[in-house]
Amino acid sequence: MNKDRFWTGQVPPYQDNNKSDPNTWGSRVKVRIVGVHPQSGAITPDSHLDYAMVPHPTSQGSFSRGSTGIIGGELVYGMYLNKEGDEWKDPIILGVLPRTLGVFDITAEEAQQNSSTEFKRIQPFWGDIQPQSWQIQGGPPPESQEPTVPTPAAFGLGPDSEAATAAAEPITVNVNNLPTGWSVDSTGAVVNPGNQIIDFPDENGNVTL
Repeated sequence: MNKDRFWTGQVPPYQDNNKSDPNTWGSRVKVRIVGVHPQSGAITPDSHLDYAMVPHPTSQGSFSRGSTGIIGGELVYGMYLNKEGDEWKDPIILGVLPRTLGVFDITAEEAQQNSSTEFKRIQPFWGDIQPQSWQIQGGPPPESQEPTVPTPAAFGLGPDSEAATAAAEPITVNVNNLPTGWSVDSTGAVVNPGNQIIDFPDENGNVTL
């Protein structure tokens, strides 16, 4: 009997059917709750577990029709919404307890055969759900911990262009020979390709960029 309002539990594998069904929005999954359901699937198989609703943020209303990313194997925590007598009813999932290691104790296929995850860590990938490279292998460490300094090339300027040269080091030019993309606005100020005012030319028409 579920006498506590808040609970922790584990979602059985293969909960993607409710997401792939065109008539459902994938916002509920079955959950085996610690202290409420037995560990053994022989006593309470996954098929006899209750569904728990998964709340969405306000950005995931009817207009966007987004669905939950929970598909099975996750350790979750939640609460019950209603109470009848001494027993709480209508569970909802409030969050997922994150995985910190890539190890597992049982595969999804084994959990399905046992009709229970038995609250063990399960392999999170099965069928068409396969890991991306960044989920199983990290990238090389950065060569330097220094912050990256944007270069003219990052803004689409060629390394040998006049604008790139102007961006790399200050130069003094005449307004009649401004680099490509630079101009003089209606106030007489020199503006860069981003339309930012740099300075006003001197009496000879020269300006430092």
